[in-house]
Amino acid sequence: MTLIAAVSDVHAPIYLSRFSSAISLRLSSADLLLFAGDMIYKGNVSAFSNVLSIVRKIYKGTIVATFGNEEFDELHEQLKQKYKEIVWLMDEAFYITLGNKKIMIVGTRGSLQQPTSWQREKIKDIEQIYSNRVNKVRELLMKRSEANLVILLSHYATCKETILGEEESAYPHLMDPRMEEVISLTQPDIVVHGHAHNATKLTCRIGKTLVYNVAFPARKAITIIEV
Repeated sequence: MTLIAAVSDVHAPIYLSRFSSAISLRLSSADLLLFAGDMIYKGNVSAFSNVLSIVRKIYKGTIVATFGNEEFDELHEQLKQKYKEIVWLMDEAFYITLGNKKIMIVGTRGSLQQPTSWQREKIKDIEQIYSNRVNKVRELLMKRSEANLVILLSHYATCKETILGEEESAYPHLMDPRMEEVISLTQPDIVVHGHAHNATKLTCRIGKTLVYNVAFPARKAITIIEV
């Protein structure tokens, strides 16, 4: 059995103290740890050190992360350079072998059905960026190669079911139905996402794919997935 741990939306320093208290000894047994974005708040790069310090007290293995909307685009290279022990993915695939499993992880910030007003104002061609990202994620997932296990790691939510509990008017700013269609088409084994802090249903299935909302404000714990 392979244990995969996952978490997002610590928004350090906002939830850092609660995150520290929620760290479980079970994390030490995990084979892989996934960060699904927004581990820091409003681009506070130095706060990531505190998150990492808390995790590394108990977990020494590989960490794979994607960027959330709080890890601003202009900070990606800084985060990569400062925290080189993290495998950072932005619309990319990463392969790792754990035991007898070859695992492919596709990491992406994800897509929104409707960009926020801030995004429309600040990010040129944001609608096209999201459309291109959906297509890129589809292409990556269709190239599963020899992988025994395929994981989609997204910050933005990937289906409606795991954002239930949020205000319905907010749905277009939490997920993109096109990404749910990609999952239905490509059938990765596991999907991990965050972003939906107030969701009350945190796990669902799309075909054979298991989807997990791992947002810390919703889970109040690190999610452990047994494979």
